[in-house]
Amino acid sequence: MTSPTDSGRPPAFPTDSGRPPAFPTDSGRPPAFPTDSGRPPAFPPDSGRPPAFPPQIDPRLVHTLSTEVASLQQHLHKVGTDLEVLRNQLTFTPPPMPVQQPIPVPRPMPMPVPMQQRPPYRPPAPTPPREPWWQRDGMVSRILAVAGAGVTLVGVVMLLVLAINAGWFGAVPRVAGGAGLCAALVVAGHRMISRPGGRVGAIALAATGFAGLYLDVAAVTVIYDWIAPVIGAIVGLGVAALGIGVALAWKSERLAVIVTIGAAVLAPVVTGEFSLTLLVFLFVLQVAAAPVDIDRDWPMLRAARTVPVVGALFLATFAASFHSAGLAERAQLLALAVAVLAVAVSSSLVVLRRHADVVSLAVLATTWLPVLGIATLFEPRIAASIDGAVIIAAGAVAYCARRVDAPVHTVLVMIASLAALQACSQVSVDSLRTIALLAIAVALMVAAHRSASVAAWWTGSAFGVIGAFDLSVSTPVEALIDRTFSDELSWGSVVASLTLVCFAAAATLSSTVVDALRPLREQIVIVASLVGLYGVSAAAVSFGVLLGDDRSGFVAGHCVSTVIWMAGAAVLLLRGLSSRDHAHALLTSGLLLAGAATAKLFLFDLVALDGIARAAAFLIVGVMLLATGTRYARAFAERPTPVTTDADAPATR
Repeated sequence: MTSPTDSGRPPAFPTDSGRPPAFPTDSGRPPAFPTDSGRPPAFPPDSGRPPAFPPQIDPRLVHTLSTEVASLQQHLHKVGTDLEVLRNQLTFTPPPMPVQQPIPVPRPMPMPVPMQQRPPYRPPAPTPPREPWWQRDGMVSRILAVAGAGVTLVGVVMLLVLAINAGWFGAVPRVAGGAGLCAALVVAGHRMISRPGGRVGAIALAATGFAGLYLDVAAVTVIYDWIAPVIGAIVGLGVAALGIGVALAWKSERLAVIVTIGAAVLAPVVTGEFSLTLLVFLFVLQVAAAPVDIDRDWPMLRAARTVPVVGALFLATFAASFHSAGLAERAQLLALAVAVLAVAVSSSLVVLRRHADVVSLAVLATTWLPVLGIATLFEPRIAASIDGAVIIAAGAVAYCARRVDAPVHTVLVMIASLAALQACSQVSVDSLRTIALLAIAVALMVAAHRSASVAAWWTGSAFGVIGAFDLSVSTPVEALIDRTFSDELSWGSVVASLTLVCFAAAATLSSTVVDALRPLREQIVIVASLVGLYGVSAAAVSFGVLLGDDRSGFVAGHCVSTVIWMAGAAVLLLRGLSSRDHAHALLTSGLLLAGAATAKLFLFDLVALDGIARAAAFLIVGVMLLATGTRYARAFAERPTPVTTDADAPATR
């Protein structure tokens, strides 16, 4: 038996313990229990026998327990290993797959977006002093150019006209010299326009030349009678058209205005009087400048070509009314006024189709007035016919301009109304004039109802007021109150009174569709009711007097008028029950009308009527009042009433 030191292995067990190990050390298994030395015990390799245990310890039990502990230790070790693997799997992140990077393409650098910051407060800069008008760029040159053009034109007129009295030169040198000077001015202006800073002078020179040539043609036609007026007008039209054409080519409204104004202002000096030839030459200027409106918007030229000819027509009409012009002269004047109107209306509509222009509207309105003024020079029937033609023409123009946004229809309604008023003034019979005025008022109210035009409504109201005043003159109030004046009533009074009633109804209905009249709706209804009362009374009394004698017809007429008053009140009150928008106005007017009917019944009918008429009036009015009151009571009883809750009032059982 060898010693532990000789074998090179540790001893099987320490010498001081005296206990054998549980299993040999070379078995690879942990010991069943530790030893005091901390080294696993082992059986002596040479013993071949298990160690001896004390008699109170079962070796088999020790061996079983040792086996179970070893197995449990291995199982726990395996569980710990599996948990470690699972933990590594849960926390493991696979490396990213290599992705092929695209080839970078150079892009432009984005512009830096500045941050929106509130600018620092800066006090407002002091307002620079306003530059005087005479120091502005080009102002002095324009003034001098216009003044030079005017002085030069005056010199041309003096050469053409005033030299005759002084005996300077002959007629041919004067005309030729004026024409040559004007032509030279036009050529000089044409050469100067292309030079730097030469536009102002070129426009002044060319305008002076064209205006002078036009006056030269007028002098040849009027003063020297070398050419016929028709030929002179044609040549003048060519000269004016050439000047306007140059203005269009140079895009200069100032050139066209100077040519037109210069020729129009100095033409009366050349002709010597407001003759028909002068009017023709002014009309030629209007015709020559009218085509400009097709392509250009030159309002100053529009006014410059219209004001002279319209003013000359007014002066010629005024002069003709004093020296009792003949029929031929008046007809020529009327024809020229119609031609001026046609040119003005056509050119104004061309502009107004593009946009609303104040100058075009003014031209459209003023050019109708000379025709209406010239119509007064004729006898009443012809004058009324001319006024009727103006009304028809205004309606035709309104139809042609139905898609124009500008207020053309308002202007035309005013013109037609003025023509209608003038036509009515030509009627000598009072009743016919009243009927015409009120018929026009009704027509205007119908137009206002269809188009919701406030201008048509107010114009119709003006005609209605004039017609009502005329009716009060032809059918006086004393004839309706005192039967001794009943001989002033006629069938014309009946028709005029009924027309007045129609006007009151039309005015009330049309006011409901015009939004501008909404704040005045109640007042309109009240005034229209009063006007209708007067019309109904006048119609009923006049009709009764004309059918019967003065006494019975007068009494019956007032009885019928009282009943009609109350019937109208009942209609208004009942209508107010079914109308939501106009209930208050209808109720107010109905109550006023019922009060007026009741007051008339007690204050007038009780004294003026007698017999069956008085009783019938009281019975019918009383029944109407009862029926209307009953209907109102039933209407209020049928209205749904709000349910009263316990919070409002205690419930009734």
